[in-house]
Amino acid sequence: MTPRERLSSTIRHEEPDRVPCSPWSCILFPSKVLGIKLGDLSGALATYPFWKAQLRSDKKFGFDSRILSPLCLGGGEYIPVRESEEVKVNKEIIRRKGVKRWVRITIKTPAGDLTEERCCPEDAVDWGVKPLIDDPERDYKKIRCLLGDPSSMDFTEHQKAQEIIGDQGLLMLGFDTPWTWWIIRRGEAGFTDPFDYSRTLGRFCEDYLDFVRKYIGVCDTLQPDLYWIHGVYDGIAGPRLLDRYVFPFIKEIRKLTSTPLQYFLSGNCMELLEKVADTGIDILEPLEPFPLGDVDLAEVKRKIGNRVCLAGNLDPINVVERGTPQDVEREVRKCIGDAAEGSGYIFATADQITNITSVENVRCMLEAVKKYGRYR
Repeated sequence: MTPRERLSSTIRHEEPDRVPCSPWSCILFPSKVLGIKLGDLSGALATYPFWKAQLRSDKKFGFDSRILSPLCLGGGEYIPVRESEEVKVNKEIIRRKGVKRWVRITIKTPAGDLTEERCCPEDAVDWGVKPLIDDPERDYKKIRCLLGDPSSMDFTEHQKAQEIIGDQGLLMLGFDTPWTWWIIRRGEAGFTDPFDYSRTLGRFCEDYLDFVRKYIGVCDTLQPDLYWIHGVYDGIAGPRLLDRYVFPFIKEIRKLTSTPLQYFLSGNCMELLEKVADTGIDILEPLEPFPLGDVDLAEVKRKIGNRVCLAGNLDPINVVERGTPQDVEREVRKCIGDAAEGSGYIFATADQITNITSVENVRCMLEAVKKYGRYR
């Protein structure tokens, strides 16, 4: 089977030739094996498309690729606001110290400017210094301008990427959940916005759903492999906020498209399993084990494994980065034993493979999947 066929059949809960090996390796590990600076792969000053870096790295090791499209609207380490006829983006390096660069990003909209500041090291992933949204009520007209009109997007880049990837794997279009979109651009102050700016946040969720609805209407004409729903901050929102801002959103998306939906829910999620499955998603990841999260993979398989394809659970830090090859093989075997029976399991790490992980351990991981991931 090709990697594309292997992944597709697993998502459909059909039995492939073996368990797919599709670890998260989109930025950190490709930087290591390809010799590309992290600052060139990730952040406001990135120059090298990370989808190309992942594809090159995945081919080098023989992974079954799941790659974020260059036309994704959310997810990854830092996907910036896209320019349009009405929205323009200006980036200015305002300070340097060694390999660190502080960047001011100004988003010019018809309603006024929004600014954020980020630290963008040449040799590390960037991080936020000042969030884009200062005052949700005052800034709301500007925020609304960021959503734009998906019908005006040029999908040429996506189509080129699809052609290049071919049978190597699946190319994922996608977007953030409303909660994760808000927190990325609002910063830690956003965690109290459900109480301080409840009406504004509710209004945003309605506007954001309308925006994503239009995005899917355009994207579905391209027959995408997957929609990746990025919810990196959803796991720390708590059940009440998820019931209010996230799960209804995903259910509405499910009504709009027959394309498989892959939901990235990090952190503690064991108590949420039934509600997550009820949204109608097709794939749940990254299933972080303790101490990264609280996931018992065998229990997840027992509870929702017949309804949802599972992806992830191998600890990329304490096992793949810090463990021995024997540790890696043992934990790979356990993941496969816990979740692969009857298909519906994509072997993957529970976060990115780091750039200080040994190549030996990564090769061991792949060989262990090939060894223990056979159905016969």
